[in-house]
Amino acid sequence: MEMDHIDEHLRFVIYAPCFNENSGGAIALHRLCHLLRKQGFDAYLWPMGRPSPLLTPWYYRAFKGAHHIVQKLISGNYNYNGFDTPIAPIDSLEGSIVVYPEIVCGDPLRVGRCVRWLLHQPGYLTSQTGFGEGDLMFYYQDAFRSDKHDLIDGGLLQTLWVRDDIYHADRERVREGVCYMDRKVSPAIPRHDSSAQCLDGLSHAEIAREFQLRETFISYDPYTMYSHYAAVCGCDSVVIPPDGMSKDQWYSEEQKRYGIAFGFEEIEWARATQKKALDFLKNEELDAIKSVDRFAELCMEQFGSLT
Repeated sequence: MEMDHIDEHLRFVIYAPCFNENSGGAIALHRLCHLLRKQGFDAYLWPMGRPSPLLTPWYYRAFKGAHHIVQKLISGNYNYNGFDTPIAPIDSLEGSIVVYPEIVCGDPLRVGRCVRWLLHQPGYLTSQTGFGEGDLMFYYQDAFRSDKHDLIDGGLLQTLWVRDDIYHADRERVREGVCYMDRKVSPAIPRHDSSAQCLDGLSHAEIAREFQLRETFISYDPYTMYSHYAAVCGCDSVVIPPDGMSKDQWYSEEQKRYGIAFGFEEIEWARATQKKALDFLKNEELDAIKSVDRFAELCMEQFGSLT
């Protein structure tokens, strides 16, 4: 899908860690850059921790001649095969719109045109939140939306990447055993026994294989994409909700729960809707591209073009 009008004077710089296929946040940020460029926008990644030339111009004047060497060294971690995600040139910040994930406090690049993309609930992964007045807020899921900060609400922004090349059902096998993930959560009362296989830290290929072999997958993180992937692979996918979370607070729309049991009591419902899980994800992937277009339009309305 191409936008009817591409504004050549709109540039995005996305403040991101290096690519990590096991990090949903890293994937989301890299894919945002990829989708923006695919739609015709000027977009780049800025490696987290790399200092801003607007803050330390003397540093960049001294080392500008060696910049191409540094870029070559770090690009292996930032240029995932299949994604168009170039590293931002050092002179690209001024006038750009910078996208920060919710774990970043303040405006470390000193650009002043900030988007806060809430990839989780603010303060969940770090105890600090330092957002600026006038920052434009987008959120990956409705549950991450924040009313506690003085932010301009831009709405939902998703960059879903469905790995159906890896995750698919192997219905010929006899399944047995349990696998689980803690992810970002430390369960007070584990619902798996010592024989269960922990999947944290494994590659996508290894996790997909476990989903095709195991009978049940337990996730203590209610929002990980792996719960959907387990359902796509034909595994009983069970989310253990945090204390106090209701099913509607988790996902109020039924289709977002296809193939996933909210607690062990809903396994039969999850099995009955399991075959709908992949179609739902593929539709969500298409909707994500539309949300990227809308994101760019709202940024233009809020910040204007390059100065």
